[in-house]
Amino acid sequence: MRNFSTNKIISNLNFYFIKIKRNLFSRVLFYYFLSLSIATLFLMTPWSWVDSNKSWDFLNSFYMCVSAISTTGLTIYDLGENMTVIGQFFILILILIGGIGLLFFKFWLFRMLGFIFRFNKKNDIISTREQHLERGYFRLQNTKEMILIGFFFIFSVQIIGFLILFFYFYFVKIDKLNYYLQLDKSLWSATFHSVSATNNAGFDIFKDGIEYNSLESFHKHYLVQFVFVVQFILGGLGFPVFFEFWSKFKNRKKEGIKTKITFFTKFVLYSYFLILFFSLIIVFILELSISSSKLRNEFNINNFFSVIFNTLSTRSAGYSTVNIDSFFTDATKHFMIFLMWVGCAPISTGGGIKVTTFAVLFLSLFRWYDSKNNLLIKNKKSISFFDVILAYKIVFITFFIIFVFCTYVLIENLLFTENSLLNAVFYSTSALGNAGLTLLNPKKIIKGWHLFKIISIFLMFFGQIGISQIILLGRNKRNKFANNIETVPQETLF
Repeated sequence: MRNFSTNKIISNLNFYFIKIKRNLFSRVLFYYFLSLSIATLFLMTPWSWVDSNKSWDFLNSFYMCVSAISTTGLTIYDLGENMTVIGQFFILILILIGGIGLLFFKFWLFRMLGFIFRFNKKNDIISTREQHLERGYFRLQNTKEMILIGFFFIFSVQIIGFLILFFYFYFVKIDKLNYYLQLDKSLWSATFHSVSATNNAGFDIFKDGIEYNSLESFHKHYLVQFVFVVQFILGGLGFPVFFEFWSKFKNRKKEGIKTKITFFTKFVLYSYFLILFFSLIIVFILELSISSSKLRNEFNINNFFSVIFNTLSTRSAGYSTVNIDSFFTDATKHFMIFLMWVGCAPISTGGGIKVTTFAVLFLSLFRWYDSKNNLLIKNKKSISFFDVILAYKIVFITFFIIFVFCTYVLIENLLFTENSLLNAVFYSTSALGNAGLTLLNPKKIIKGWHLFKIISIFLMFFGQIGISQIILLGRNKRNKFANNIETVPQETLF
């Protein structure tokens, strides 16, 4: 057996840390795993759980932490029934970090502790590049300012949502919920759900006696539904949108300065709201055209608003006011898989492949290309050929990941039910798209299914980092065979 000296161990550790420090993406991953490890240790403690027997379970705690920091919302345990306020607070912090960006918090923490940490110009540039990789913008120099403006906008939305929810919880009697005239419960619940909704996390802590109930207690409370919808839509629009409108508002009275809304922001807004509008139409058509539909058989105002809320929430928020498995038809569930796959806008609190990726795919089938192979859109606006190829790569990789996951689930017969394939595709798309909806009973996942949980963790983490960011890692790497490449003739290839 080899005897390793202490100095050799330290030198090896220093080598790996220097290697991590030099590689930008490795640094980002290192920060995420370090944060997750610390959070998991806190969540494993008995103070986080109502039943201390659930403590010191590393895999389940790690699953919950990844779900929170990726703002997915998939849970093994019902937070309201099983977690203490301390455990819920840890989850809330992870949601905030995941929604705004871990590297943003790291940057400003080091700034505030500048008297301890030496924060020079070089560190400032490194931190900017880290934030650009995590929450990148097309102009590197604007990344920090964009995230800061996005943070204050998201914070303002959370404050307004908190105030409305607090007064509603405190003054309105809600069936099965003991919030009426309960100051502490109303304050904490309003805080948690305002943050969770704005960050498209999908977590809830409603203790109504029914586990994994989401917002079913608010099936007839339309103001609460409206607040949630506004919050997760604004959170899903993306930081660049807030930044550009803020820049336009700030410069509106300055002479000689005209801030135009960029093509990127216009493209995001058109893509987001067109998909939102047509998704509602398609779901209503599906539900009203199928004889077994609950909406068709019991058409009333409650079911009408249930369809609207749950369709909008499917994109990334992960909340539900009804039992999706029993309320919606299988056709609508299949369409919900598509909505979770598409997700929200880029550089937002939402997940998915992003509405812009789907828009590029759709337009590439019907629009023409210019002499440089750029995709023509409108009024001399175009999308680079590289971005079109990137969109197809993202689609292929997400399909492949979902296919591998579903193949494993079906081979293991984990979901031995009538709709096992639908349930598997629904769950994997929800995890990868950070949506948080599921047709499965979480109680089945608590014990056993260890490999299932590990794969789910990777799906949620990939969804948080972004498939596009992983693909872009190799964009600027030099190929050692770059000077000796033989090109296949186009007429031969096609």
